[in-house]
Amino acid sequence: MNQAHLHLMIVHIPIILVPFALILYLIGHRWSSRPIKLVALNTFVLAAVFAGAAFFLGEGTEEIVEDLVGVAKSAIESHEESADVALWLTIALAVTSLANLWSLKYKVGLDRLFVILIILLGIVSSGALAYAGQEGGKIRHPEAFDQKASGGKSGEEKSKDD
Repeated sequence: MNQAHLHLMIVHIPIILVPFALILYLIGHRWSSRPIKLVALNTFVLAAVFAGAAFFLGEGTEEIVEDLVGVAKSAIESHEESADVALWLTIALAVTSLANLWSLKYKVGLDRLFVILIILLGIVSSGALAYAGQEGGKIRHPEAFDQKASGGKSGEEKSKDD
């Protein structure tokens, strides 16, 4: 098992955890359930830990795959740039979650502010993580993104055949 293998295993965890935790957080807010909100907030922090691990493993992965046949350096760069944005957004979400956990423990009256921030950061982080994952898929899975490579026909080709 090398860094590329670890990267591929770990990278999917924050992509799933952040939207899952966001749904939990919304349920906890709607039902006024402190335990559900606590689980969601801790899950956001856990997602940031996995996002950081995936990002740092990505450096070693780049060294492994950049010289493979069929791998475009532009795809790697695009993935790396989008992953950087996703990582910082997920870290911001985790820091906000930690602040919210602190405010809940000490009963600081900022719950409304945290609800707005966490929902916004949760949505934006989910989108950024999904986009980074999509860009990563383009590195070694052209069949998922290129109609010609997958044997499918584009709209123009279909109309010419008809």
